[in-house]
Amino acid sequence: MSTQSEYTLPRIQFVAAVCFAWLVLFGWFAFGTGLGADLVFGVCTFFAAVALGLPALMGAISSHSRGPQGPERLTQRVEHKVQTQTGPLSPWQAGLQILIAPAALAIGFTAIAIVDILVRYAA
Repeated sequence: MSTQSEYTLPRIQFVAAVCFAWLVLFGWFAFGTGLGADLVFGVCTFFAAVALGLPALMGAISSHSRGPQGPERLTQRVEHKVQTQTGPLSPWQAGLQILIAPAALAIGFTAIAIVDILVRYAA
């Protein structure tokens, strides 16, 4: 029998990857014009490689070291609670705390880029 919390981690990883991908793609679109475009593309590409590549590499490495029993489910790993210094959290609460940083980065970067585009084309 599967529970909803078994699928929390893959969903969190997907949403975080989408936030970072949005950040990089919008960075290419918004700031990839003018004299410094090569530097912007280089920095955004490096950021994408680090933000998206390292977690993918870590997942690939961990899938090879799981052993013959196969992948374990999230409920087997966290037993429906994540222990923190301030007390236990449900997988959804821990996931939302993980997503705060990439979501805030994507939203803030988008707002800054929109203001920059409006100022650049208004002048």
